[in-house]
Amino acid sequence: MTCLGPQGAEPARFQVYLYRIFSQTQEVYFKQSKQQPGAQRYLRKGTLVEVDYGHVPSLATEQGTRREVDGYNDTRQHGEMHKRRLAVVVNMTPNAVQVVPATSVFPQNGGKTFFEIDPGTLARLSFYGSSKKQSWVICSMIETVSFARILPPESLYTERGVKKSGRSVQYPVALSSRETKLLDDALLHSVGVTDYAATKARVANLYPQLRRVEALEAQVVALRLQTQVHTELEEEFRVLREVAEALANRAGLRLEQEIKEHMEIKELLAANHQAS
Repeated sequence: MTCLGPQGAEPARFQVYLYRIFSQTQEVYFKQSKQQPGAQRYLRKGTLVEVDYGHVPSLATEQGTRREVDGYNDTRQHGEMHKRRLAVVVNMTPNAVQVVPATSVFPQNGGKTFFEIDPGTLARLSFYGSSKKQSWVICSMIETVSFARILPPESLYTERGVKKSGRSVQYPVALSSRETKLLDDALLHSVGVTDYAATKARVANLYPQLRRVEALEAQVVALRLQTQVHTELEEEFRVLREVAEALANRAGLRLEQEIKEHMEIKELLAANHQAS
């Protein structure tokens, strides 16, 4: 490739090498396969995918040098995720997918915002598993990407009882439940929520106490009903006593004395009944 310089100056020349894409298997992006029945459910949280993030280009100058393209904001920039790489689905919308990327370089300053993919999970991916490299998921670099950037990674899978190797549009490889928990924790730390797990545990411990409180509240309601019944009976007894005292006074009798004699007669009759 020749880059013309100022008039009379020797033109700058660059050698550009074109290589065949490293993948020898058929590549079907999700934009192409999403029309298949049930395709939308394949990209669930924790699914492993490959993402074509794009590349950070270099700018060839007429002096025969290369420089960064930081002046061209419509291209990928240094510091942004780039090239084709393994990623994990976080969420799916009708028009795009939220993913977090994976890297084989240990994140030095990631804190608790990253986690390592289990070797057993990587072993199900024919390319990444055979590389014997470790992979860490960087949850602080969550990004929404187009369906046109998503494709299935090369994996080992079974289809209709036959073991196969290739890019399955059913996206058969996903994180384990343990890894999904690590994903959730790293995502929370990436947005500054550092005490979620502890708070969740405290809330879980409060549930038994809440159930005890609910049971006590039910007992309180029952006691209030009993108290109301007793109050009504007490008021009814007071009215009856006042009526009885009024009638006794009219008859020239003493109510307390009449009640005492009535109780004695009742006890005597009960004793005679038991004796017979």
